[in-house]
Amino acid sequence: MFLDIFTSYWIIAEASAESSFRAIAETFLGGTVVCYNGINLIFITKTMSDNSRSTEKLLLILLFFITVTQFSTWGYQSVKYILGTIFDVKILSTPFDTVIGIAAMVASALVFAGAAMWWKGKVSAKDYFIFGSLLFVLKNILDIINQVILFGIKYEGVTKSVSNIEGLAISIGNEFFQLAFWVFVMMYFRYRISQSESGEAVSAPQQESGQISFTR
Repeated sequence: MFLDIFTSYWIIAEASAESSFRAIAETFLGGTVVCYNGINLIFITKTMSDNSRSTEKLLLILLFFITVTQFSTWGYQSVKYILGTIFDVKILSTPFDTVIGIAAMVASALVFAGAAMWWKGKVSAKDYFIFGSLLFVLKNILDIINQVILFGIKYEGVTKSVSNIEGLAISIGNEFFQLAFWVFVMMYFRYRISQSESGEAVSAPQQESGQISFTR
């Protein structure tokens, strides 16, 4: 009786230990237990690019959000300028606003399409990222020039204060930040997709087999 209880307890404990080890191996070692030999040897496959791929997916989600926001914002600005011109309503704007708006909308569509294609692992997304990012860079350069022009129009004949200059400097700094971001997006996805084209299979997780041994 006692021996039966002890044996049952030992079997349950050993099964629990095996289950716990499997859970630990999968959680902390980033792999999956694919073969178990007694209690002495476990083979696991570890996905090496899971973390980088997850980070890349977060970047793609961010690009989806940014491009939709940019498209709607600059679409509104362009329509407002065009309607103001048609109905002869004075709006604080310049002809650059329409060009900037069109560039931003086209760039948003290109980058959005590129992100959607690369999400599915299509290498044809590279050109969309490159041309879309370059258009965003052009848009930011024009926006810097436009803000300086608008600043001169708004404060023409008015004594400018330090706070006015600081506000303009912050706006220009924000444009430079966006410009740097789009250069990063272009260079990053050009590199990643070029790797995939050269046969390094960046979009697909790389796997590395390993083994862990322990004794009872």
